[in-house]
Amino acid sequence: MRLNLEGTTPAPEFATGLEWLNATRPVTLADLRGKVVLLDFWCFCCVNCMHIFPELDRLERDFPDELVVIGVHSAKFEGEKDSAAISQAMERHGIRHMVVNDADMRIWEDYAVHAWPSLVLIDPAGNIVARARGEHIYEPFKEAIGEMIAHWDRLGRLDRSAPGLAAPGRSTPGRVLSFPGKLAADEAGGRLFVSDSGNNRILVTSLDGEIQAVIGSGEQGLADGPADAAQFSRPQGMCFDPETGSLYV
Repeated sequence: MRLNLEGTTPAPEFATGLEWLNATRPVTLADLRGKVVLLDFWCFCCVNCMHIFPELDRLERDFPDELVVIGVHSAKFEGEKDSAAISQAMERHGIRHMVVNDADMRIWEDYAVHAWPSLVLIDPAGNIVARARGEHIYEPFKEAIGEMIAHWDRLGRLDRSAPGLAAPGRSTPGRVLSFPGKLAADEAGGRLFVSDSGNNRILVTSLDGEIQAVIGSGEQGLADGPADAAQFSRPQGMCFDPETGSLYV
């Protein structure tokens, strides 16, 4: 990634009158001075956008005090403009950062974005320093953000205090099913397999829904192991082979 540690082009201020999710109030760039800001332009029907959510989460965990990620949901279709639908998508994908509903693509146009997902990196002075689009963003942005933090820290212009703008998103801890994705049936054994996608596990039930077993620890990841230790990452499609008794996820 080509990077100037200090940008020369001021980032456009966010359009006013938009609805913010996971935020205590509408946010301005002035609120974020001293922070490294990463804008993620996405829409919830875009599978490529979904693929980078875990990478954004990793970046937030890598730089918890210096980086602010803001999702800009710029709808591709009419049905994606509804804030309630966006909020549900955020819950489904575990998005905890602030998101602005850019329903009429005002921020999209101000930032001259042309594709989902697109990312814009803004320095602590409020200037654009880098742009990218597509997937596999973790490594280049980790390196770029690390360099920016070191540079602005030397200048004494980095703010590590909490901006106090984020509000906790919706959550439903302990729910038996969270956004279940698919079913597979073992007719001879009288069993159903349910991909409990939001809880990162597979449920094995009787035909009347009684839970017989749980496959997966519930922690998001990709790890082999026994049923109580194996990890899935939002499992979806499944296929049961009655000849071998094997379930493919």
